[in-house]
Amino acid sequence: IELLEMIYERYSNEFYLQISSKYLNERNSLLIMKCILTQISNIINSISSDSILVLIPSFIDSLIGCLENSKSEVRIMAVEIIVDLYFFVGEHFKVYLNSLNNNQRNLVNIFISKRQNQ
Repeated sequence: IELLEMIYERYSNEFYLQISSKYLNERNSLLIMKCILTQISNIINSISSDSILVLIPSFIDSLIGCLENSKSEVRIMAVEIIVDLYFFVGEHFKVYLNSLNNNQRNLVNIFISKRQNQ
């Protein structure tokens, strides 16, 4: 975790997303997964939508993979980040939503609807 935090603090957002997303897999502990997802969320919330759009390909496959994680906390964090991306990027993000399977897309759509109604 200290290594991931050091990379987050010292390097570019793009570099962090490329490196950390490789560790978003079932083999890692819940703590590591939550740390990475939290930092991804922080990055998304701190940069422009144009920058996010450029960075999405560097981590989206790993993020979508988290929707199949055995730990519900990881799945929920991943859905919340995907919903954030949808609202930050807009219509350009729909291509990524279309890559989700039906169950994943339905879950994400539920969270999108909830956020729209808030």
